[in-house]
Amino acid sequence: MTRALTDRIAIAVVPASAAGAGIAVWLTHTQGPLVALALIAGFVVVALTLAQPMVGLLSALALVPLELVSLPFGEGGITPSEAMFTCTGAAWVVRCLLQGRSPFVKTPLNRPLALILVSLLPGLVTAPEPVLVLKTLLMWTSFGMVFSMISGSHAPGKTVGQIGLMLALAGAVVGIIATVESGAGETQQLTGAGDVASNRAVGAFAHPNTLATFEGLALPLALALAIQGPRPLRPLATGAAALAFAGLAFSLSRGGLFAGAVTLGVMVLWSPFRRVALLGVSVVVTLAVLAGNPLGDIQQVETVTKRLESVTYSAQGVDPRLALWRELPSMIRDNVAFGVGANQFSLTAPRYGLFLSTGTYEHAHNLELTFLIELGILGFLGVVWLIVATAQVVVRAARVTDSRNRGLAFGVAAALAGFLIQGQVDYTIRSNVVVAAVLLLCSCAVALSRDGSPAPGSDRTPG
Repeated sequence: MTRALTDRIAIAVVPASAAGAGIAVWLTHTQGPLVALALIAGFVVVALTLAQPMVGLLSALALVPLELVSLPFGEGGITPSEAMFTCTGAAWVVRCLLQGRSPFVKTPLNRPLALILVSLLPGLVTAPEPVLVLKTLLMWTSFGMVFSMISGSHAPGKTVGQIGLMLALAGAVVGIIATVESGAGETQQLTGAGDVASNRAVGAFAHPNTLATFEGLALPLALALAIQGPRPLRPLATGAAALAFAGLAFSLSRGGLFAGAVTLGVMVLWSPFRRVALLGVSVVVTLAVLAGNPLGDIQQVETVTKRLESVTYSAQGVDPRLALWRELPSMIRDNVAFGVGANQFSLTAPRYGLFLSTGTYEHAHNLELTFLIELGILGFLGVVWLIVATAQVVVRAARVTDSRNRGLAFGVAAALAGFLIQGQVDYTIRSNVVVAAVLLLCSCAVALSRDGSPAPGSDRTPG
C-alpha cells in the first residue's frame, strides 16, 4: 500500500474503532459478551480485508465448507462465505475510492455482466418476493467487484495460483465431508434402471447437484497445480484432486459426472496432463490384463456406472426434465419481457401446472432457459453474450499466457467448460457461492489472457 492510502485508511479506521468500541460495550450489557465478541471479530476481519482484499477473498473460499451454516441477516440469512465475498467486494471499492481511482477494470466481459445486473432490476417491482431479488442483486454486484479486482491483477500467475490452490483445498474439504457423509450414512442405492438415486451426498451444500458443480470447478485447478504447481505443494494438490473427484462421484449427479468427463477432456489438450493421463491409462490397462478389472468389485464404481447408463433410459421420456421443457414455451411467452424475477421460478411454476410429487420445480433445469424465464430477454441475451465472450477470453488465455501458467489457464478453461455442460441440465447458481466461484474463474481467465501485457489499472493491485 502507498503511504497516502495507509494514512487515509488510518483516518477512516480510528473513528470507526471508537464507535465500534462503544457499540461493543453497549452490546455486552444488553445482549451478552458473545455478541460483542462476534462484533469485534467481524470488525477485525473487515479491517484486514480493507488492508489486503486478497486475504478476504481467500478467506471466502476457505469458508465454503461452512456453506450450510447461515448467519442471521434479514429474512434469508447469509453464509460465512457469502459474507466474506461481499466484504471483499466492498473493501475493493472503498480501497479504490480512497486512492481516487475507479474500482472498475475494463474487460471484454463487463458489458454482458452489466446487462445481467440490469435485467435483475424489474424483479424488484414485479416479483412475488422482491427481497430475494434484492439479495441476488446485492450479492452479484459484490461478486462483480471481486471480478474487477482479479481481472486487473498485475501478477496474474501468482494471483490465479493462490485462488486455484484455495479453491482446490476447499474442494478437498468438501470432498471429505461428502465421503464421510456417504460412509457414515445409509448405502447409496439406485431404483429401477438407475434413474432414481437415494442417499446422495450433498457435502457442504443443500443439493447434490450443487456439490457436483463446486467439485467440478475445483478439480481441474487441483490437477493443474498437481502437475505444474510449486513442487512442495504438488502432493497436497494431488490429494485435493482425488478428494474433489470423490465428492463428485458420491454426488451421483449425472450432469455433474458428464461435466467432469468434459473437464478431463479439456485438460487432455494440455500436453503435460496428457502425458500423465496416458501413464494412468496404461497402468489401469496393465492391471486389467494381468489381474482382471481392478475396479470391478468396488461398489461405488458400479453405482456410478449404472447411474450414467440410466441416461439412455431417461432419454426415452421418463426424466421429469423432458415433461418440464415441453411446458415451458407458454411460461416463456408470458414473461419474456421482464421475467418473473430472480429465484422466483418455483413461485410461478404452479400457475402453469408444473408440479413434482415432492413439490414444484425450483428452476428450468437449464442455465439459459432459467435466465430467460426469471430475468426476461435481457437476462437471456446477457448470459449468452457472457458465454461467448468468456469462451474467447479463455482461448486467448490458453494461447498467450506464459508457459509457467499455462496449466492454470487450461484448468480455468476446463472448469468453465464443465460448468457450462452441467448447466444444460441443471441450474446450480441458486448457490451464491457457485456464482462467486464462476465469476472468479472468469476473472482469472481475463487476467491470464493479459499475461505479458500491461493490465488496465495494474497499479491497483489487490494486495
